[in-house]
Amino acid sequence: MAIAPERRRRRDSSPIRSAINTFLADPSRRSLNSMLSSSPQPTTPRPISQSNEQLCDNGTARPLNLSNSNKKLDGTETIIERLSYLGCSKMDDPTSESEMLGIVSTMNAEKAHDAVSVTLVIPNGPTGIVRLLESGKQCPAEICSFPIQRIRFCARGRPETSERGCFALSFTQLAGKNATLHQCHVFRCQLPEETVRALFCFAQAFNRQQSGSIASKPPSPSTPIQFRLPPSTAEECDTAEELFEFETLIEIKERDARKDQEHGFSVCPMERNCFKMRRDREKRVVIMLRQTAGPRHLRVKKCFGLLLAAGRNLRQSDMHLLELKNAGEGQQNPYVFIAEACWNPCNQNFEVLNTETPRDTRVFMTIAIDVILDTLSESIRFNVECKARIFQQFERFWSAPHRALSERYTLLVQKMHMDEQASTSSADSGIFVQQNQQIQSGMAPDKNACKVLRFESATERERLMNREKSPSSRVMPTQLIHPADDDESDSDEPLLSGSGEVSRECSKDRLAEWRQLVDQWKKEPDKRPPGLNALIYDGCPDVLRGEVWPLLARVDSDSSDLIQTYQMNLEKECPQDAVILRDIHRTFPAHEYYKESNELGQKSLYRISKAYSLYDEEVGYCQGLSFLAASLLLHMPEEHAFCVLVRIMFDYGLRELFKTGFDALHLRFHQLQRLVEDYVHELFSHFYQTGVETHMYASQWFLTLFTAKFPLQMVFFIVDLFLTEGINTIFHISLALLQDSKKELLQSDFEGVLKFFRVNLPRKYRTEANAKDLIHSAVMLKISHKRLAKYEKEWHEMKRREIESQDPLERLERENCRLKEQIMRLERENDDLAHELVTSKIELRHKLDTTEDQLETAVSQMAKKNRECEEVAERERQLREQSEQVKQRCRQEVARLEEELQRAQGVNAEYKRICTELGLTVDEQKRKLNEQRKSVKIRTASCECCAEALNELWADSPAPSSSSSTNGGAGGASPLPTRRPASAMANNGRGGSEHSGTNSPIQNGSRSSALHVMELVERLEEKEQHIRQVELELAQTKLALVESQCQNQDLTHQMSTSMHHQLQNNGVDHSATDTRPAWLKKTLSSIKEAQSALSSSASSHQRTASNASVASTYTDHPPTK
Repeated sequence: MAIAPERRRRRDSSPIRSAINTFLADPSRRSLNSMLSSSPQPTTPRPISQSNEQLCDNGTARPLNLSNSNKKLDGTETIIERLSYLGCSKMDDPTSESEMLGIVSTMNAEKAHDAVSVTLVIPNGPTGIVRLLESGKQCPAEICSFPIQRIRFCARGRPETSERGCFALSFTQLAGKNATLHQCHVFRCQLPEETVRALFCFAQAFNRQQSGSIASKPPSPSTPIQFRLPPSTAEECDTAEELFEFETLIEIKERDARKDQEHGFSVCPMERNCFKMRRDREKRVVIMLRQTAGPRHLRVKKCFGLLLAAGRNLRQSDMHLLELKNAGEGQQNPYVFIAEACWNPCNQNFEVLNTETPRDTRVFMTIAIDVILDTLSESIRFNVECKARIFQQFERFWSAPHRALSERYTLLVQKMHMDEQASTSSADSGIFVQQNQQIQSGMAPDKNACKVLRFESATERERLMNREKSPSSRVMPTQLIHPADDDESDSDEPLLSGSGEVSRECSKDRLAEWRQLVDQWKKEPDKRPPGLNALIYDGCPDVLRGEVWPLLARVDSDSSDLIQTYQMNLEKECPQDAVILRDIHRTFPAHEYYKESNELGQKSLYRISKAYSLYDEEVGYCQGLSFLAASLLLHMPEEHAFCVLVRIMFDYGLRELFKTGFDALHLRFHQLQRLVEDYVHELFSHFYQTGVETHMYASQWFLTLFTAKFPLQMVFFIVDLFLTEGINTIFHISLALLQDSKKELLQSDFEGVLKFFRVNLPRKYRTEANAKDLIHSAVMLKISHKRLAKYEKEWHEMKRREIESQDPLERLERENCRLKEQIMRLERENDDLAHELVTSKIELRHKLDTTEDQLETAVSQMAKKNRECEEVAERERQLREQSEQVKQRCRQEVARLEEELQRAQGVNAEYKRICTELGLTVDEQKRKLNEQRKSVKIRTASCECCAEALNELWADSPAPSSSSSTNGGAGGASPLPTRRPASAMANNGRGGSEHSGTNSPIQNGSRSSALHVMELVERLEEKEQHIRQVELELAQTKLALVESQCQNQDLTHQMSTSMHHQLQNNGVDHSATDTRPAWLKKTLSSIKEAQSALSSSASSHQRTASNASVASTYTDHPPTK
């Protein structure tokens, strides 16, 4: 069933478009900006209609009363009546389709008869309110309502069940602070088609921009565009979605010999969105990109270039980059971006667009521009699909107003968080590189950075809408659903090979019957089971074709020889690789398995084509062979597909059609022509009158088994029948096709007939029913082998008479001409090969020179690195030696310091022992002195004179210097008198005698005791003198110890300083980390411990020395009374 053409796009009547069209039609223009700057100001568009409400009798607002089942209210809301509301249920996951379908099934079963009749009001914008109203009342009340933004998911009931007329909406309701409630509303329509329409209205509301978010009037091209958000949108969070609209205008200019070199281009005329161009003329492609709506202006940051290719619905890899001449913002209007590129149509990539097109035919082409918009994280490609008609080089066109080809686009973006920008900063797009540079330089990421949620053109959106509206969109191939303009017929473009959906549905009974037959067949593969033909006529189940086709072709399950040959051929070099690779990209481009380059499908197809070209060297690889191989690959592995292909080519005689001279193919053409004359005589006469010959339409049928242009479902049916009946199946199918299309062909002229065979005929069998009807019609045709043998005999007789009727001289001349052409072709090939050889030699010489230069550079760099390595190794050796020297010196210093420490500790211990002994001796002497004093005092107590004299002596004598105690302190003995001269003592005695006047016996006794005391005092003074000498010696020893300790500290400081300098020279950073070896750490710690011990002992010695010096001072200068 043919698809109704798409509605014609409305032509924009805005002043901007009128100005641009006038500019493109003006031959004296110089730039686009000059026209835009002088365009008038646009008028304000019609305001949006007000809310769809009326006032009831009581003055309250109510919805409008609706009389129709479905209608739109001024374009703001859509009303759907005759709905049954089945209820609402709570759900856990609002995006789970399985959970929603379970709720739909449950509610549909529970409320099969007592559902509530309601009216559903759907807004046409993303910020509207979905309302549920009572049905059948003059003033319907509102049951419930919720914003459309809270709808999370829409689901439709399963088509094959009783829920096919139901649909469900899941939305999120705020139940409190930080709490949400997910609910599912279920509806049921009276007609299942209404379900699709309701969901389509929701999809339109989701995808459509709110009217208030677009500026109230379009901006003037001569003034900056003012972008603003509505108040509700401007206050949203940073992750709000933003909608932008763009427009592209395209014109194509080609070289005009009547103009000068600088301005030697004239605009190609365009009629009904179709460019008229001349072949072999240099062209320029001009694209103007401008933003028409949006919350802010998105400036074009960078343009990667313009791309162009023949065809539509192309992949990105199919586009070809043009040489960009200039690109930048408009001079008068910076909000318009203009790019111009040079296009050489003589390039091999544009061969289709440089070939004259026949009458009533058009060529599709796609023009694109890749740009990066401000704040976006990826590049965007603006694609424009159009048609072109190619004329001869010197064709003259009527002067007509020139118009630009326009296309509108919708861009939906969302702002990204800072963490999203950081997580995606490793992408290869240009804006991410800039963000990385900003982050590395300390700059903050862009707060306005956005990511693209959806980008589509108006044409793509309309195609999607029409595809959803079409009731046959589920069974028709995708490329057939694309809408077309009124001026663009669906027959303008041939059906892509490999198109069409293959139904894999099969009833259980039929599948079981086929499974039983296949299992029985595998037991006896040489014998076909009964009833096979009856099943084949209805088509083999698609899931079993991978098993049935090898059985039909008599491919043994253990075809090890062919499989081994296949694997061996894959390792060989194939001289026809270039031809195979060129054809592979044109084989089944509409099928997903073969669509992508360098994927599994194309690789497998290349291997099979290569292996067969090496297997059958006589035929090799011929164009069209890949279509049959691609059909086989869709059902079986590579090895089995190769075996089946070999059986088809050899056992079924298909390879005879590809042999040199194509005699067998011309024989088949003659047989088909005679069959047409016998079975469809009217059509034969019409072909004869219009000049249509058999080879013009049937060559592809015989060479590709109808696999090149027809839908896959029909192709598989034909292969089923071909493997069952043989090569005569082609005659049956051909006659059935001609009989089925007899009416259309009789009404067409020569070009119409060829166009019908190329375009319209394959489209008639896009459905499985039409394909099966054709197969049944072909099977019902009775074509006897005798008739075909008769036609073959006629052809051979005709060829014989033709040869006999020829003049030998003419025949030899024709043969000579043929041989000359062959020689010239071989010479051209030889010249091409010689040119390629010379070119390859030059390239190899250049590559060799470059490689030698690189080698010399690498050798010099390697020598330099070797010298650097040697220097580093020498430096390392020196550092190791210095390190060993430092270690050795450190060990020696540590050993010397340990010896000095031991010696100092011995001296200190000896000093302490001597001090202890001297202290004990002093204490003993003091004790004895006190005892003697007591004894003298006791003896002289009876004599007052002696006692008085003794007291005076003790009173006049100074206190003796205290000797050091064991710890170096002063002794606590009583003061002793110092020694007096003997004369003083004698005088003192005389004085006493004179003072007494007479010498009594008591006085004599006291005098003798006094003399004894004086002796004791002299002995005491001698002991004290000895003690002072010992203390002086001890003080000198302490001073020597202190001097040795100071020297030890100096040596330790010098050693640590030298080690620090040495480590600095070795590149060690002590501030960062301590990398000294363990032995050095241990040595330094022992030195520090010894140093601390010496410091403590030196301090104690210093205290003792100070006490000794004080004692000596006290002895040398005794205090006076």
